[in-house]
Amino acid sequence: MDSDNRQQLKELLSQLSDSEKWELILGLTDRYPWYQLAIGEEEIKQGDILEDCPVFQLPADLADLTKDQLKITAKGEWREQDVIVMSQSCDMVKGREKLTDILLCAVWKRSELTEGYLASNVGMEDARRGNLPGFHVLGECALPDFYREVRVVDFRHVYSLPLPFVRKLVTETEQRIRLLPPYREQLAQAFARYFMRVGLPTDIPPFLSSKPDKTEAEVIKKLQGMDDASKKRILLHLKNELALSTDS
Repeated sequence: MDSDNRQQLKELLSQLSDSEKWELILGLTDRYPWYQLAIGEEEIKQGDILEDCPVFQLPADLADLTKDQLKITAKGEWREQDVIVMSQSCDMVKGREKLTDILLCAVWKRSELTEGYLASNVGMEDARRGNLPGFHVLGECALPDFYREVRVVDFRHVYSLPLPFVRKLVTETEQRIRLLPPYREQLAQAFARYFMRVGLPTDIPPFLSSKPDKTEAEVIKKLQGMDDASKKRILLHLKNELALSTDS
């Protein structure tokens, strides 16, 4: 947009009332929905959500087994998990495949997050703001007959499945939910940011004051007003965060 058009737009906006500006914002928002439906036969794309997808889970005691025991006793199991496709769409085009296995990340419904920091509104707000690199929040889906609550993508649980297997899987499903741009690109960016983090061997010391500043005082006040379970979740999260930063 050139400077003349930008100036005309500013003049037009200045003539609108607050309610008219709000209606305009809502109209623009409707142009950028979060999701659309994809039918089973359609090409798989980045951002496709596969519900109840079979994923392979290794045994929890794997680290306790010796190499010889692994050959004899170690057995994994298949279980169902909601996942979202993270591989790039261009790498999965039929006839021009650039991969053999699709990369997938676990997706959790908010109602499933009943323990830990994300079980609290404070934790979900932290994730929504991008302050928890291992998680990414997806908006609710309000498509007719396909309502889905707010969900969280878990970058810490990554799976891969053969491309032909996933193609067969989606073909057997009539419809699936597909995350749309720019939300899809934001998800990919968050995924890359999680894996490109760098822990510095010598970090800049934190800037601490002798007395709580305004922000700290507000946090302390909020904590004091919470129930014991919420306090415990938040303090445990902070303890883990401090441990991670020390390890880095």
